[in-house]
Amino acid sequence: ALPPGTSDERGVGKLAGWLDMLPLVQSGDLLFVHEPLSGGLGAAIETTGRATTAWLREHGAPATTDETASHVGLAWRRPVDRSLFVVEALEPAVRLTPADDFFAQPGAVFYVGSLVDDRMRAAQRAAAEVALAQVGKPYADAFQPPPAAFYCSSLVEYAFDHALGGSPHPFNTEPFALIFEPREFWQDYYRKMNRTLPGNITGSNPTLLLHSPAVRFAVRRPTATHGGEASGGRKNEEIDWY
Repeated sequence: ALPPGTSDERGVGKLAGWLDMLPLVQSGDLLFVHEPLSGGLGAAIETTGRATTAWLREHGAPATTDETASHVGLAWRRPVDRSLFVVEALEPAVRLTPADDFFAQPGAVFYVGSLVDDRMRAAQRAAAEVALAQVGKPYADAFQPPPAAFYCSSLVEYAFDHALGGSPHPFNTEPFALIFEPREFWQDYYRKMNRTLPGNITGSNPTLLLHSPAVRFAVRRPTATHGGEASGGRKNEEIDWY
């Protein structure tokens, strides 16, 4: 866990509670989810996440924990009233979701990622606007690269790439070949779309961004009383910092 006060200049690392932290979330912060997915897809996403943390360790960027994420979006604050939304790529298209709805997913673990890289932090509001401009574009169900369509983490990477003026791997220092494990599941997944499992395509996934050296994150684990942003489960739950 991060020592208090080391997260960023907002001082969010000094905060112990979820209700304390949410008002400080800014446009361009990364919002992750680990959903309790069932069936083959859920198991495949979890397996892919674990393989990603292993890849990071093998490439000299050790993950600080074994946490995995199944989804990621970008925070966006509406200028007129500072209401919090999430720009996210989900089927069937990129959408703008109120934060209360995003954080209301039952049984989910949520992560708020703040940027610790100065250059990326300076570009994060611009990145949120780039992501917002993609609302309505289709979801990339075959994980094809942007900009015609987006999957969740490709939207985040694309937004920062453009906000930084051309930085194709803004969260990591080298390209990441998409991991498809277990292979049998993903072969069947593509077969149902009358496509072939790609042999070697680069991209990203939520777990890769969660453990990026540019990101530090806080974790809110599920309880029976969790609500949306305004209620936070009606109590100031403790959060863990990494």
